[in-house]
Amino acid sequence: ECTIPYTSCQNGVSERMNRSIMEKVRCMLLSSNMDKKMWSEAAQAAVYLINRSPTVALKDKTPAEMWHRVKPNLEKIRNFGCVAYVRQPNETLHGKLQPRAKKGIFVGYCPNGYRIWYPDLNKIVRAHDVQFDEDSFWSSSNVMSNLPTVTPTSFVLPTTSPDLVQKPVTPNVLLDTPQPSVTPEELPVSLPTSQSVSPPPSPPVDELRRSGRIRTAPKYLEDYTTFAFEEEVTNFAFHADVYVENLPQTFDDIKGRDDESQWIEAVHEELNSLEENNTWTLTELPNGKRAIPCRWVFRLKRDTDGNVSQYKARLVIKGCAQRKGFDYAETYAPVAHHVTTRTMLSLINRENLFTCSMDVKNAFLHGELCEEIFMDPPPGMNFQPNVVCKLNKTLYGLKQAPRAWNARLDSFLESLGFKACNNDSCLYKLFENDTRTYLLSYVDDFILASTDLNTLNQVKSDLEREFRMKDLGKPTSFLGIRIEWNTEGLYLSQPFYIRKLLEKFNMQDSKPCSTPMEVKLPDDPGPDEECIIGVKPYRELIGSLMHLMLISRPDLSFAVNFLSRYQTSATERHWICLKRILRYLRGTSDLKLFYPKDCATPLEAFADADFANSSCRRSTTGFLIRVFGATVSWNTRKQKSVALSTMEAEYLALSDAAAEMLWLKRLLEELGFRVSIPTIFEDNQPCIKSLSKWERNKLKHIDTKYHFIRNLFCDRTIDVIYVPTDKQIADIFTKSLPLVKFSYFREMLNLK
Repeated sequence: ECTIPYTSCQNGVSERMNRSIMEKVRCMLLSSNMDKKMWSEAAQAAVYLINRSPTVALKDKTPAEMWHRVKPNLEKIRNFGCVAYVRQPNETLHGKLQPRAKKGIFVGYCPNGYRIWYPDLNKIVRAHDVQFDEDSFWSSSNVMSNLPTVTPTSFVLPTTSPDLVQKPVTPNVLLDTPQPSVTPEELPVSLPTSQSVSPPPSPPVDELRRSGRIRTAPKYLEDYTTFAFEEEVTNFAFHADVYVENLPQTFDDIKGRDDESQWIEAVHEELNSLEENNTWTLTELPNGKRAIPCRWVFRLKRDTDGNVSQYKARLVIKGCAQRKGFDYAETYAPVAHHVTTRTMLSLINRENLFTCSMDVKNAFLHGELCEEIFMDPPPGMNFQPNVVCKLNKTLYGLKQAPRAWNARLDSFLESLGFKACNNDSCLYKLFENDTRTYLLSYVDDFILASTDLNTLNQVKSDLEREFRMKDLGKPTSFLGIRIEWNTEGLYLSQPFYIRKLLEKFNMQDSKPCSTPMEVKLPDDPGPDEECIIGVKPYRELIGSLMHLMLISRPDLSFAVNFLSRYQTSATERHWICLKRILRYLRGTSDLKLFYPKDCATPLEAFADADFANSSCRRSTTGFLIRVFGATVSWNTRKQKSVALSTMEAEYLALSDAAAEMLWLKRLLEELGFRVSIPTIFEDNQPCIKSLSKWERNKLKHIDTKYHFIRNLFCDRTIDVIYVPTDKQIADIFTKSLPLVKFSYFREMLNLK
């Protein structure tokens, strides 16, 4: 039942508590000189204090004591808004002379520490090791103006810099200079005649009518701080970010840098691409419409050795301001699976196919836009007042841009005769007479391969006519993977990624070790152990190692999988184990995944399981699959149900391996390769015997979905053969092994 508006007495208890909280919030903000935009943090801190304050209603006990049955610890109480110094973890320091603490402002409490606001970064972090200066407070006039608000973004048109007028660009790109006035030569450029501003046409009679009123934020939301527009754009991050670089964050940051000319040239190149592509039309903003802001994103493109190969500037619309159903609908767009990528490379290597890699310049600018979207003028450009950009094509940052680009590429390749594979829609095939041609796409990066050189060149020419392409020749790198070709085969590695990973976590000078994990695994966290999540970058390191493991280092599979199980409860013991993987990488950074040329077996797999090796008694599955001797797929996972015996655990692992192998078998057959009966090697003989249709008693309780391996075996779709345990390569994916055994299986993986 709802109360009558403006009649708070009908819900007196709750309303009085709200008043008490807001009274404390006002006092805390005023005493600490904090801006009212921090009121939500003050409210959380006020509630924390109320729950730890005695009350007459509870006979002078605190709410926290009554709830937890334990008196609260008041040692954490600090003055709201006081200066705080947060100790920085050694893993994040990049030198012995770096400051050991970072200055911030105390704004609240969290379960295992404090909430600290960094004014220079305009973000709030959780910290544990903090020193407080409770007599010093921050002056709100210093940085509070940097907080974003809900008011519309305004662009101040800068004046002309002499460095930028040497290269003509339409519209002009201009840098801020300290001149107080603008000369006639520096006035904003006039609009091109082809993009003249005209009033928006009247809608047809039968068009759906919408209100012309522009909706604004309610009055009661004025005090909320909106951080949505400041979200980082991640369209260019296709793997874990381990690069710490001093990049300009805004257009104004370019000025005065040593590499200013390179960034300005990158901006010019981007604007020229937008102009040539007819990305937008200049117009006035129609009534009832709103313009979405945009920003510049700057990135350095590096080769596999870490050298800067290109300065890239992207104009990115702030898609976080889009509204679903109004500005966009569907957003999903596929990319090639990493197993498909490795399979394609193994086939190129085995069949000696003619191959090249290509890159699409400004790929997302080629997508067709169905919705009507208006954008604010880009920072650094001079436009006439009240002019906005009506988008004709998709732009980086739009939520629908990846999907639109994928649809455009798919349509064009179909017009050339290509057909997308059913088992991976980003791998295309073209069969003409006796010629086979393949194209693998990962957003804007392509690998082309063909049995005929003329056909390959013709496809390249067709692509270059349709899109702005860059021919990179025979693939030497793809998505950060170094590819080395020789007469024996090819090698895949990521040495630069490993080096930057070690530098980021300050482990470049650590003592190497021979295995990624000790044989004795760490126990689950105890009740008295302190959780380090939020204090140390545990999850960040797990993500970075996960990328490396999935792409080129199968020897890390079990260690990374095991430690990733503690991402909500990791302790110092788990953090030490995680750093041991970095020490292992320090000593094995030169290992490469080798794909031989002389293997005739099209498809084979190894599957294994370790019975009840976790505290929840669920077993661990491990398998690997080879295509013509190349290790293309591997996996370590904890089984979803508790197995009652070793045989049952092996049976479940066999089912998982068979599912992956069946997918690869169909993929190879789609690509024109004949695969008769692929083989899975298993080291548990009772498990192999249980595949017979007459052996049912011991497996009648197993879920039906796992029995499809029996159907595949009985139909002779897949064969299962016994292999001795000391030859079971998949053992490296199920447990931590001693050095001799680990080194042997690592070599069997073709890591050299």
